[in-house]
Amino acid sequence: MAVFLQIIGWLLLIGSGLLWLDAVAAVVANPDPSVMHQMLVALLGVMFLLSLVVIGISVIIHRLTLLNEDLSPGRAHTTTIQ
Repeated sequence: MAVFLQIIGWLLLIGSGLLWLDAVAAVVANPDPSVMHQMLVALLGVMFLLSLVVIGISVIIHRLTLLNEDLSPGRAHTTTIQ
């Protein structure tokens, strides 16, 4: 589940980042950008930040899953010093 969320998050991050750069370039190139272009830049910026949140949540889930596996009673971790 966490790996799936990470893949989705990275795809969203890359896609929205590229689209955001394209929208920003269009707004910068046009001296009088329309409201639609400004809304597009804002929306893609929010998508970019949301994808960072998805990646962060998936990393936390993954770390907690690994921690839970390490602390499960069926797995004894013993170290021997020779």
